[in-house]
Amino acid sequence: MYIKEEENLDQSIVVDDEHKIQMALGSRILDSYIEGNLYLDRYACVNRVTCGQFNGLGNFSYVSRSNIGRYCNMGARISVGGFEHPLNWLSISSIQFRSDAFFESVQPVVDYAENDNIITEIKNDVWVGDNAVIKSGITLSTGCVIGAGSVVTKNVSPYEIVAGNPAKLIRRRFDDKIIEDLLNLEWWLLSPGDLSGVSFDQIDLAILIASHCKRYGAIKFLYSFLLGFPFLNTTQAATGLVP
Repeated sequence: MYIKEEENLDQSIVVDDEHKIQMALGSRILDSYIEGNLYLDRYACVNRVTCGQFNGLGNFSYVSRSNIGRYCNMGARISVGGFEHPLNWLSISSIQFRSDAFFESVQPVVDYAENDNIITEIKNDVWVGDNAVIKSGITLSTGCVIGAGSVVTKNVSPYEIVAGNPAKLIRRRFDDKIIEDLLNLEWWLLSPGDLSGVSFDQIDLAILIASHCKRYGAIKFLYSFLLGFPFLNTTQAATGLVP
């Protein structure tokens, strides 16, 4: 759904039941495509964003000129895709390239459209901690985690945890095999209803069951079946009982 402008100034929560969009007091959506299932906390704003489902944005956060996947959680007071000023011009002031500046601008203004068209990519299952700053044009790959207060100036690879200013690799969430399995699985294409019954805290079993959910759509039955045989480990289930 395309939203030209929507702002909540009067109520604590505004709910669009049709598209499952919740907007807390002061939150705004500007010139964006929203797939649905989005929560904006107080005074959060998305501007020129394409946004998938099941995402949340914390209070006083601003996301601009970005593509957001699914199942992403972004904390409070974060900045994503903010406008960048030229470093190799006479000045960094916006009087050079913004004719709509509230103060007098030079004439004619210089074309700075190349900056305005830079897109930041936030893939799927990404967690951005409070007070983080994400530089324009950066890619936050699927499954990555951005530590609170970090300043991200480079692309972050799948399932990496980075933190600091500038952000640096702390560790990866999983080993190479599990990361490969998760990327091939693309579980984020499923709905929460499809994922009901997944043992999220047991990663090997979760991958196994979610893969069968995508293939057969019988996740609740399969999960109940496996739970009925507590002596089975994941490997036995994968090789002996599950087609």
